[in-house]
Amino acid sequence: MIGYVVEVAQAALALYDVDVLGLDRLDRAVLEALVTRFGGGPVGVSTLAVAVGEEPNTVEEVCEPFLVRAGLLARTPRGRVATEAAWRHLGQPLPRGGLPLGGGSVLPLADGSTEPLFDA
Repeated sequence: MIGYVVEVAQAALALYDVDVLGLDRLDRAVLEALVTRFGGGPVGVSTLAVAVGEEPNTVEEVCEPFLVRAGLLARTPRGRVATEAAWRHLGQPLPRGGLPLGGGSVLPLADGSTEPLFDA
């Protein structure tokens, strides 16, 4: 009986294109755009929404909370940033020079300075 329930649940998740982490098509589209089009960020929510063909409110209120809780996306003062877990989940190689979220609490800037990653 349990095997049947698992089969039915897996079929339902496949029907709705939900992956092993619980991401649906829109969640993956947001992550893929962030990683492939914007190099992992930072990028503003409006720009990210346009890239996936959604309204900014939909991305901010539907996708972001789940992606943040899953540890795949971080909201920073400069915009949204993909975490290492996001790159790995998408099967993408990590960028040269590391990630903006390389385990520290600052965002490296082009001029060599840094900026706090999260508001205190």
